[in-house]
Amino acid sequence: MIKHKSDSIKELHQKEAEAAEKDKTIAEQAETIELLKGCIMELADVVYGEEETV
Repeated sequence: MIKHKSDSIKELHQKEAEAAEKDKTIAEQAETIELLKGCIMELADVVYGEEETV
């Protein structure tokens, strides 16, 4: 099957859009992971106690 130039350009734009969406998803996951790490550290402080006893 012969592809016309407009079809090739459309396919290229679609692939670029998919790649951008994938990058956005990865960035969102990284933000969520950082948030969860912070929550875990705060919970560890509560459980194991970071306060000084006098």
